Order: sequence, then structure tokens, then C-alpha cells
Amino acid sequence: MFENFGEIIKELRVKHNLTQKDLARRLEVSLPTVSRWENGRGVIPATKTLIDICLLFGISLNDLAGIAKENTVPIDMLTSEQQELLKILVMEFKNTKRFPVLSERQNKIILMLFAEFTRRTGEPHV
Repeated sequence: MFENFGEIIKELRVKHNLTQKDLARRLEVSLPTVSRWENGRGVIPATKTLIDICLLFGISLNDLAGIAKENTVPIDMLTSEQQELLKILVMEFKNTKRFPVLSERQNKIILMLFAEFTRRTGEPHV
């Protein structure tokens, strides 16, 4: 995940006719930060910045992370229990400004989702 982050950012920026300086200003980060992202020398941005990038370019986090569509599961393919757990997880993250480390509650929700998915499919998918 995020192996091609720099390439994706650069491609999106160029496609939208933005300079690195324009992108930095819109995301409220420094110009060197954008440059490092594009050159593969920077760290992956904070979750809030990732979301801001997605909103700016009208893409999903999966698109930004370079996750192929075939590796995703449509929500309507999830059981009602899985959908409820997913809603709880989304609300948990939505109410958090920045979360470099997951809370104990967030970890439990993720583990419950993973356990439920593994139980239903019979195999773990990491």
C-alpha cells in the first residue's frame, strides 16, 4: 500500500494543472514536503492530509494508496454485522482529528472486522 504514492500525487497534481507550490498551499504543507512525497523521500502524510488530498482530487483513499479495484469489496457484499462494524469504525475515525496510533477501541473494532471476515470466508485476507 502507498508504494507508488509519490507517482500518484505527481500525476494528480499535473493532471489538475497545479504546481508543487499550489498543492502545498492547498494542503497547508510546505513545498519541500510535496517535493519529498513526489520523489519518494517523504513519509506518508497524516491521515487528515490524505483525506484532504482525496477531497481535493475527488478520489478515494484506495485510489491514492494504489489499491486495485479487484482487491476491494463492495459494501453491499458485506453481511449486516460487518456493515455495522464498519459504520462503528468509520464513526470512530471520523471523530478523531489525528490518530498516528490507534486507540484500544479502534484496534478492537478492526480485530472484530478481521475476525468476522475471516470467519465468513474461511481464510485471512491481509
